Amino acid sequence: MTDTDKSKNIIARLKEIGAITNIKGSGQFVTYEGLLMLAHENGIEQIKTELLGIDRKNKSCEFRAVASGARGIYSGHGDADPTNVGGNILPSFIRMAETRAVARALRLYLGIGMTAKNELPAGMENKKKARSPE
Repeated sequence: MTDTDKSKNIIARLKEIGAITNIKGSGQFVTYEGLLMLAHENGIEQIKTELLGIDRKNKSCEFRAVASGARGIYSGHGDADPTNVGGNILPSFIRMAETRAVARALRLYLGIGMTAKNELPAGMENKKKARSPE
């Protein structure tokens, strides 16, 4: 089975379990829950995270996550700060940065180019595509 076939199978499986969400005007995004479930189905053995930097005063944080298993070793970075996290999530900016890093590492581990919903900046779900002037 080619890498392209494997990716198609993973996307089909994500659709099957309802792990792809459509955000009006922005496209389709994979859910964190779906990534985690598929990673377990595809031989994930370990996910490690590392705090790279934190500024509690400015509520800014960056993590690195490493996912390893049967498909290899992949790393991803995630950040959170007031410019990309909504007000209701901002008190949890540390956890959001870690979640984003893990989501990215899992996407790379699974060979998914689709962005995870958790990686989106604040308010993205409510934005609509800009119309071109007529």
